[in-house]
Amino acid sequence: MTIKVIYPSEKANDKRYAYKLTKARSKAIKELNDGDTVRVLGYCEYEDVNAKGETHNILCIMDENGNTFSTISATFRNSFDDIANIMDGEDFAITIVKGTSKAGRDFVDCELA
Repeated sequence: MTIKVIYPSEKANDKRYAYKLTKARSKAIKELNDGDTVRVLGYCEYEDVNAKGETHNILCIMDENGNTFSTISATFRNSFDDIANIMDGEDFAITIVKGTSKAGRDFVDCELA
């Protein structure tokens, strides 16, 4: 496992915080409902290898209650990264957006709440 980004950066050396965002059980973002809002307290982006030997980039978000939500969706991660960069350290929340692509595949994305 390789941690790429951990926010807030002051928590980068907090092993319990890193564990919570990388190894503890988390709810899948795709299990949230369309329109749900998540207030982002912290997040971590990391790379990990699954049991099949496949490498995945994972985003895990922590809300104000300490709940964690994770995803490997590139679409979601890109939108989240855009929001986090624009907010530049300010508090923010995201709204879950679900849809179906032209190819008929379900997807999950996010917007600034």
